Amino acid sequence: MKKLLFVVLIGSVALGGFLRFSHLEQRGIFNHDEAIFLEEARFLKSASDLLFSGHLTLKKENFEEGELRSLKSKVEGNPLGTARPTHTLLLWVAMLCFGDRETSGLTMSAFLGALSLLFVFLIGKSLFGMNEALVSTFLLAVSPYHIYYSRSLYSEIDASFFILLATYLYLKSREEGKRFSTLLFLSGFCLGLSATTNYRWAFVPIFFLLYELHFFFVRKNVSWQIVLKRSALAGLGTLLPIFLYELPYRLLGHRSGLPGTLPMSYLEQLTSRVRRFGGTFGVEGWTTYFFYFSRLENVFFLVFAILGLLLLFFRFYKRKFPLPELIVISQFALPFVFFSFYFNWNYRYPRTIALVLPAAAWAAGFAICRLGEKFSKKDLVIVGITVILVLIGGVRSSRFLGLSSGYQEAARHSMEVALSKKKKIVIDDYHAPIWKYYAESLLRGKGVSYRDLFEESSGNQKKSLIIDCAAYANVTSQEYNFLRKISPERKPLFVIANNIGREMHLLCDLGVPHKELFDAMKDPTSSLISVYEAGR
Repeated sequence: MKKLLFVVLIGSVALGGFLRFSHLEQRGIFNHDEAIFLEEARFLKSASDLLFSGHLTLKKENFEEGELRSLKSKVEGNPLGTARPTHTLLLWVAMLCFGDRETSGLTMSAFLGALSLLFVFLIGKSLFGMNEALVSTFLLAVSPYHIYYSRSLYSEIDASFFILLATYLYLKSREEGKRFSTLLFLSGFCLGLSATTNYRWAFVPIFFLLYELHFFFVRKNVSWQIVLKRSALAGLGTLLPIFLYELPYRLLGHRSGLPGTLPMSYLEQLTSRVRRFGGTFGVEGWTTYFFYFSRLENVFFLVFAILGLLLLFFRFYKRKFPLPELIVISQFALPFVFFSFYFNWNYRYPRTIALVLPAAAWAAGFAICRLGEKFSKKDLVIVGITVILVLIGGVRSSRFLGLSSGYQEAARHSMEVALSKKKKIVIDDYHAPIWKYYAESLLRGKGVSYRDLFEESSGNQKKSLIIDCAAYANVTSQEYNFLRKISPERKPLFVIANNIGREMHLLCDLGVPHKELFDAMKDPTSSLISVYEAGR
């Protein structure tokens, strides 16, 4: 029986791995954020390559004005400014292992997404049992949202993975007879890595504070000194990554007198980002995530997840606040409700669903197993429901496995034309990082810098190629539509389809209101990239 369960577990992880790794090489960059993250990783790789090759030495004479200008011209990418240092480091390591291309970062993300399945199983088994753990693992293995983010260059899956690892280590620290000091410190350290991977998850340590309060009030014969020691260890571990990053940021920052490669220290970037992440709470959009969840996952998964959550709430009260129920409720309900009511610039943040997916799978697995217990053939019912949900999830996920971005092809064609016609390229600010990333790759070794090839949108457009990335311009912001005003009634030099899956992109990246979402999906021109020659 154990061998069979082991084979089933391996099968679920293998299925999830296949869906996350399949056709990664043809995906490309989907949007602005992914290009910025890659540019930061390229900055680290370019600087480290120069350092280890001996072309860059940290001597005072290298930082004179002339030498500094020469040094900056050799370093590609962008200085770190997104307050996601752990994510940047992971992308950098992927580039060192697999080369300087976007597929390297996608491989890293897919690997962490597949590895997350193993920890979902281990945590689910610790919380509820073998059946619930296996069902939850299968549900997450075919989750379209989880697969989408595991196949992206965002930091959501990295952060979610570190939260899972922190939860697993925390549960181990609560076991009888375990030396909790090391486990708690490592659990806190993983929470710190999660926060430095994506600053939006900085509130997650609050969950673990709840678990420690539960440890003190529910568990008998526990002194407050032990709870204080446990909290101090976890807190120290959580803060350590933040201060470990602060040191090199300050050493290489603009106040150090060195190259000034980093615009601000890490803590300055972090506080700036948190302040900018302002928004409003309102009840009018509280159904947004439920709509997205049912649209992209499936309504049955959503129903079982909500049913499981309600059952766990009932058990949590009836059984005097057990820890398993508290963990699932906190990691599912609290962030789900918080971000459902929260919006920024009239947009929701569907990426935050990545945080609740493991807990949603545990809740749904718990509900399916409780339903199966109502029948005489329990195992058959549980397997039947799981197979149906896996088939639905697999079919939904397969729709976007072969999707590829048109940005790389459009960038290559436009740069070839610009070089042959001796023209400069004009592109809006939102899509400029994508063109910059591809330009640095395509122009490497040709003696031409991307700076020589691009023109500000307010520059001399009579001698320019104008790139009109129409995709989703009508739903993101009017400021991205200025290129349409430049090139009215002109025939483009060429048009490239940007096959990045309109529904996937809108549901996973933008979080636009429902009406605008459907209007964009009906617009056949919203997935085209057009290149115009000014003056024609």
